[in-house]
Amino acid sequence: MIIASRNIVLIKSYFYTMKRSLYLLFAFLHAGFATSQDNKGIEIWDFEKLELYIQESTGKMKIINFWATWCGPCIRELPLFENIKQDYEKDAEVLLVSLDFSDMLESRVIPFVEKQGLSAKVILLSDEDYNSWIDKVHPSWSGSIPATLFVRTDGQRIFFEDEFEEEELSNLIDELLNKTQ
Repeated sequence: MIIASRNIVLIKSYFYTMKRSLYLLFAFLHAGFATSQDNKGIEIWDFEKLELYIQESTGKMKIINFWATWCGPCIRELPLFENIKQDYEKDAEVLLVSLDFSDMLESRVIPFVEKQGLSAKVILLSDEDYNSWIDKVHPSWSGSIPATLFVRTDGQRIFFEDEFEEEELSNLIDELLNKTQ
């Protein structure tokens, strides 16, 4: 009788532990799934996180394009960065940094990214005190967009504050990659 009683206690303890573990696993998976589903993979970063990304060494050149959904020249050049992402995937990574307001993520940024079929990583920079971080991206940046920062594998930053043409962008990337190899 004592053995049977003890087995029942062990079984109840086992089921309680399993139930609790499954609940925690479900809650964790649901939270992660809901977050990625809500933002369609677009993360909201502050400048500190962007700065860490810029400084992090990945062994590839980083191409960081600053744009917004309301910027005509930005929209015209975004397909060029999509092509660059595909053509230079083994040597460079592309990050598209939206400067739209964070309250526009659901209403403008996500629909825009979906409509354009952008596959490059897109983030929304939610750090509206532009004066505190524009110079940190590059001292020559006036704050206008489109703007693109190239970070070579040796950490050197090359900055352009203008819209690119396709051939101009490809030639520049070829030149920067040749200098890093």
